Amino acid sequence: AVIVALQNAEEANASGELRVRFTEQNHIVSVTGPGKLDGQPFKINFEAALEAAERAEVFEEKLGTLVEAKGKVAKGDSNTQFTAWSDNTGVRYVEALVDQGDYGSSHRKLFYESGKLVFFSEKGQVRDTSSKAQGRMNLVETSISFSSLGKVEAASKMLNGKPAKLTPYDAPSVVEYAEMVRKAAEESKRTR
Repeated sequence: AVIVALQNAEEANASGELRVRFTEQNHIVSVTGPGKLDGQPFKINFEAALEAAERAEVFEEKLGTLVEAKGKVAKGDSNTQFTAWSDNTGVRYVEALVDQGDYGSSHRKLFYESGKLVFFSEKGQVRDTSSKAQGRMNLVETSISFSSLGKVEAASKMLNGKPAKLTPYDAPSVVEYAEMVRKAAEESKRTR
């Protein structure tokens, strides 16, 4: 956050102190604070309309104030160890380490609003099982933003540092995975 001290502005007599918060990409998140303009008190409380990825980034700063739960969940050959953070609305943020044995591993972040996934990111290694790749490990980075209705709003995928297209199965499998982890996190929270 940056503190901005207000002083006289041209012909207006202004004073006060405003707090300006930014994302890591220097987008303004909020501007808040009291002041006086020509003797009249005012208060600014500006919150930017952020994309899902930016909201997740800003929310990550609040994790220390939330209820934390750790757990594990498995599906097929895939094992996930996760840390989930919840508030009074339920699970809001999850960091997960996914181990798929010989098929790879990844680090995932999931951000939820009103119980629904709105942002997913993943960095990891995935074995290419196609015959021409001969089992080569690929570096994969994926991010997907979802609307409140569950529709993909934005997505990017990098394969070995080069842009790649999402497959028709990527977003649905992410949503299925996110719901499985959210339910496991809710259960972990209850059994603590």
